[in-house]
Amino acid sequence: MIRRVVNTKAGLGRLLKPGSVVALVAVTLTGIGAVLKEVDVPSASFWKSKELPGIALAAVAAISYLCYCLVILGYRRILKHSDENARLYATCRDVAALVERETELERELIGVHVWTVRGVRGLQRLERRATFLPVDRPRTAITWRRGKGVLGQCWLREEWILADLEEMSRAESEGEFYAIPREDRFLFTWHEAKATQHYKAVLAWPLHGGPENAKRVIGCLSVDVQADGAVEELDRVWTSNRQDLDAHRAVCEAILEKG
Repeated sequence: MIRRVVNTKAGLGRLLKPGSVVALVAVTLTGIGAVLKEVDVPSASFWKSKELPGIALAAVAAISYLCYCLVILGYRRILKHSDENARLYATCRDVAALVERETELERELIGVHVWTVRGVRGLQRLERRATFLPVDRPRTAITWRRGKGVLGQCWLREEWILADLEEMSRAESEGEFYAIPREDRFLFTWHEAKATQHYKAVLAWPLHGGPENAKRVIGCLSVDVQADGAVEELDRVWTSNRQDLDAHRAVCEAILEKG
């Protein structure tokens, strides 16, 4: 089973936000007002008044029109975002196919993800935007901040990283785990390491955006493998297919820059 994951928070969820409720209320009030005016309720003289009733109905109608325009613009943005997510998913799928083709790794053990930087300065994190997984996996409940894990280190160093996690996954006690140098365990705690011990190797490279003279990391593209000895396989993929991987990276950067 192929699992396709994309971030839909900016999609249909937008239609449930307060602004959409305001639009619904405004349109409803306009319709009710028009009907009441047509049937002279509460009275014809009430609606012929040029004071509050007419002004209120005109104001609500204007708000309704504005809300309608905003909903249309929002819907167009949803469609665009959905198309961008589909392109990111296709990129993840193509990278997974490349890794499978160039190595002896089993398809079910390979995962490819696009991450985007979210949050305000000082509280930023990496949020998964798109994922290609041949089989379903439980999500790891770790917030990937700058410096945390392989992804966080990729973000911090602003360079590609090929990480061998086998030593960390073999640690059988806290003492044995904390004997590993802090940098080599990617700032993980014992419990975080246990939660991610099924990952044996991760290849990650940063996605940059912004003006040419002020490039910054806006996300990461990563490949993880759940098989022993995967580091050598991923290293061969990286060194032998740099041009193809750079092309996939460029696609992701172009999409993430649009937001």
